[in-house]
Amino acid sequence: MELTSLLRAEVLPARGGFRIRLRGELDLLSRHRLIDLLARLRGPTLVVDLTDLSFIDASGVGALIMAWRQARASGDQLVARGATGMVRRVFELLDLLDVFGLGPADDTRGRSAEVIGARAARAACPNGVLAKAGAARGD
Repeated sequence: MELTSLLRAEVLPARGGFRIRLRGELDLLSRHRLIDLLARLRGPTLVVDLTDLSFIDASGVGALIMAWRQARASGDQLVARGATGMVRRVFELLDLLDVFGLGPADDTRGRSAEVIGARAARAACPNGVLAKAGAARGD
């Protein structure tokens, strides 16, 4: 399904929910369509496959955070898989790897980079979205 000219989503049934395979660029132009798509899908688990995502900006991350919060509020789970390259780096810098189940941060970065990334993410996200996510993780 083409969400925009630069983002495609393939929705596949999976045990207990859906796998949403994203291809292309998740940004300001495509975020609303992704939010709408994820809001229509129901199931205890939504897996967003980022393997073929070549770009994500702050608004794209915000869309995934919003969908994650909506899933948790309804007792469901949203996780991400397959983030690599620049996309994974964005999740690392924003201290969101564990929130989305992407695994631990790369230990080769210094602790100060982790702290700076977490602070920058919290400052960039309104309404304490990441603070709530961190509290859910036990941070």
